[in-house]
Amino acid sequence: MGKKFTGFRMNEQVETQLNVLELMIKDKPERFLHAPENRSALINLMLGDYANFLITNFKKGKSYDALKKQLTDLNTRKPISKNERLIQANFDKLSAILYLLISTNQSLQRLDMNDWRNIQSMYKQGTVEHEIYNKLKDMVEEDKIKAVKNAKQAGRRIKE
Repeated sequence: MGKKFTGFRMNEQVETQLNVLELMIKDKPERFLHAPENRSALINLMLGDYANFLITNFKKGKSYDALKKQLTDLNTRKPISKNERLIQANFDKLSAILYLLISTNQSLQRLDMNDWRNIQSMYKQGTVEHEIYNKLKDMVEEDKIKAVKNAKQAGRRIKE
């Protein structure tokens, strides 16, 4: 287990699943903040994330079987409550507001008041809107991390 290795063999089922996953990523790369560019990058990303997930939960005393069950139970659909529908509706409205803000920014930069007609998806890689969206998301995440750190230093507990 401690030896460094540079390759491994996949069984046929894993190979098929990886092929399906690659097609899904190619079809909608916006599912990733930074989509892996090749199979090796995808495998490294998944193994790294999964290893971190396992390490974190093993430190909490959880077993592999319990974690596997937890992950597979995520696939079961639960009925959506009224509050969850309202929260989703609010997120949709916030997304629309964000689109309008991005469009306004682009209109001002291009000095074209009809630029809102040209707005593109903020989830489609390669668009200006996607770049702006990612920068805003990164800024929000950095602010959240700073707020949590400051609160912890001040001795307060807040939800992360």
